[in-house]
Amino acid sequence: QQQQQQQQQQQLEEQRLEAVLVEEEVAQATVAFLPLTTLPRSSQISRTVRDGSDDREDPEVVIDSSIVALVDGVLRSEYLLAEQLRPRDMARLHAAIMPLQRAQLVNWISQSFFVLEFDDALLHSVVLSLDRYCACPRAHIEASTMQTLILAVVCTEMKVDGARSFPVGRWRAILSHLSAGRLELESILRKEYEVLSALDFRVGSPTALTFLRELALLLKDAEVAGRVVGLASFLLELTLFDPAMQYCRSQLLLAAGALAAGLRLAAVEQPAHFQWCSEMREVVFDELRIFAPELVNPQEEALCAEEELLDLWLTCLDVRAAAEAEARESSAKATTTMTTAGTTTTTTTTATPAETAEAAGSNGRSQSCQEGANSTGKRGAAELIRQPQPDSPAVCWYAPLEEKFARRRVLSVSTPEHTAAQRDIVGKALWQLRTTRG
Repeated sequence: QQQQQQQQQQQLEEQRLEAVLVEEEVAQATVAFLPLTTLPRSSQISRTVRDGSDDREDPEVVIDSSIVALVDGVLRSEYLLAEQLRPRDMARLHAAIMPLQRAQLVNWISQSFFVLEFDDALLHSVVLSLDRYCACPRAHIEASTMQTLILAVVCTEMKVDGARSFPVGRWRAILSHLSAGRLELESILRKEYEVLSALDFRVGSPTALTFLRELALLLKDAEVAGRVVGLASFLLELTLFDPAMQYCRSQLLLAAGALAAGLRLAAVEQPAHFQWCSEMREVVFDELRIFAPELVNPQEEALCAEEELLDLWLTCLDVRAAAEAEARESSAKATTTMTTAGTTTTTTTTATPAETAEAAGSNGRSQSCQEGANSTGKRGAAELIRQPQPDSPAVCWYAPLEEKFARRRVLSVSTPEHTAAQRDIVGKALWQLRTTRG
């Protein structure tokens, strides 16, 4: 037993020494390669990381505590890098790839990565790199090579993610699986080199999900933190289908808007946590002034992002509810009773919500919105100033995304009752937001 205790103490001492070495290497590497900026005051995120590093006996905690002094500078540098690489030429992006075709590709990537159990960070990185390439003047895109282009971007992002997650053998097998063996690896690698050349080999840019997870550190150990981050992640993934909304502002502001929306929705769902959610919203907005001091009014811009996200989700729910109502109406009309030779035969033809979504049209959506306003009372004021976006690609591909997050237990399984309940929650949250903003 004494020998075992000595061995354990020796191992702990070796781990502490290794942690010190890692601390020095991290500090040297960060200072050497990141344009760190001196900020006026420390952020709440860095203080949260520091407060969680009291256990000096745990080597992992020691390593985490070693980066406390670098947290603020890294976040500031990430913001600046994301701004440099954010796609801004939406006209060129839409000319290179049609919005509906792009949305179809995003849905395919999302569903494929979900089946393969990849981190959502990889999905956001692939979509960002694809959009950057499509918006690049040097991009050469043909419809016949679109699948090769997608797999080339996926190949790059898997390599950026690191050999630990995607060793050589694994990423090659994944590419073969995603292409169903129809594309040669050489053609994918050639396209990858073409994409990297057009992007000046600048990949791995921070995404909105990157900033969301960093801001979510502020919610540490909170009872509803998991629910809030889940809702915010869903809203961010919904914007992947709408590049105009995704890139019209800083990715940091988009992430802050999504997190603020998640906090507001959680407060509507669980009124007991209203005070905590309100306080956390103010903390999140205060962080923006530290990492983006050049912004005149970052809180107002984040509130605009929050409003647009909630409005987009409500539009998707309105269209879905209208389609479900139209499907039920069509089913009722298609039920006929025929009596032949004293025998009664009942024939029922039921249209699916997807088949009747287009038939529902704007009139059906307006009627559905008005019904929701009458049922929720206060929501009626918000409905009067809403500007629905039924033509957004996000509306067309909302159903599979909703099913994906229902499997993660973030959303409920889609039924007319659940759709109505979710519309009521989102509508109340949007009404509250617009009421406070005046």
